[in-house]
Amino acid sequence: LAPQDIPSIQAEYEQEEIFGGQQVDFVLLKGDVLTPEVFLAMREFQEELDSNPYFNEEGVGSIGELVHDYRLATGEGTETDYRAVNPSTPEEAEAAVAEVGENFSPQEGKMISDDHQTTLISIHSYVPDNTEDALEKDEFLKQTAAAHFDLPGVEYEVGGYTSLTSDLLGNLLPTQIWTALLALGFAALILILIFRSIAYGLATLSVLVIGGAVELGFMVLM
Repeated sequence: LAPQDIPSIQAEYEQEEIFGGQQVDFVLLKGDVLTPEVFLAMREFQEELDSNPYFNEEGVGSIGELVHDYRLATGEGTETDYRAVNPSTPEEAEAAVAEVGENFSPQEGKMISDDHQTTLISIHSYVPDNTEDALEKDEFLKQTAAAHFDLPGVEYEVGGYTSLTSDLLGNLLPTQIWTALLALGFAALILILIFRSIAYGLATLSVLVIGGAVELGFMVLM
């Protein structure tokens, strides 16, 4: 959406080299989010994201990861044994969330809603280098979310900068093309009616077409 050599874009890339990906995306989960299946899905979702160069495992934050790391640090299982570390029942998950809140700070309003029916997974990622990579990144994020969060009793939505950029790139150019074609079509129709001649109408329209072509060509050269 912008030239790659302008200072703001270059500064963003340099910032990513120092601090990691700063583009923020989200997965919103609704329903029975404090279940062993959802906790396991969060962990596997996080690991699969790490297989894409624009994401990394450390850039993902979720209530599942928080509880996992807390229980791991307090001796509940091992890093490779997810089921031993993750809560085995919703009640155990509720107790783990409460325990984290008592020892650090309550997560209600941060990672999970007050009624524990909605949770937000935040994802820090790298800015794509080009349009094709931006569209592929969005597709990968949505496919990964669908693969892990298509669970009974749970709804999910994907949002953030990646989806927004993909929507802009996917809709901006086609919309502009159709708008231009419709404008030329209506202009041609009006000119034909005014001159009562198809030949004269199209000849007059050529001035508009040539002017538009020269303008686009000049923009490309600039």
